[in-house]
Amino acid sequence: MRTFTTIAILAILTATGAACGDEGSTAAPVLSDLRAPDNVTRSVLNYGTVLVKDPDGLGGLQLHLRMIGTATMPKTTTPVSKVNDALTELVVSFNITPTLTTPIGPYTLYISVTDAQGNTSNELSKAIFIN
Repeated sequence: MRTFTTIAILAILTATGAACGDEGSTAAPVLSDLRAPDNVTRSVLNYGTVLVKDPDGLGGLQLHLRMIGTATMPKTTTPVSKVNDALTELVVSFNITPTLTTPIGPYTLYISVTDAQGNTSNELSKAIFIN
């Protein structure tokens, strides 16, 4: 397998639900409702979203994305801005933009998050075809 780093990934806060975080708790964040396109076109901005919940609050949240398939993209870590521990639930939007040199073929997108306390969420995955 070839390794490549030609997919741009950006995490953007798109919606929030506010609640008090439980200070001192060590609960891991939980991911659900991963939405991303089944087919991704090279050199085109392709969006996805994932729901993140953490009773500790979401301050310091980092999004981890990687893709494995025809080629392999190393894990990319992106801080999620404009979140704090007063928020316990949000939808994070990200984009996947393969360059024209990205090999065409099937891939699996893997996504997880880590909170400020170092707790890592469950990992979600989705099959994606790059064309």
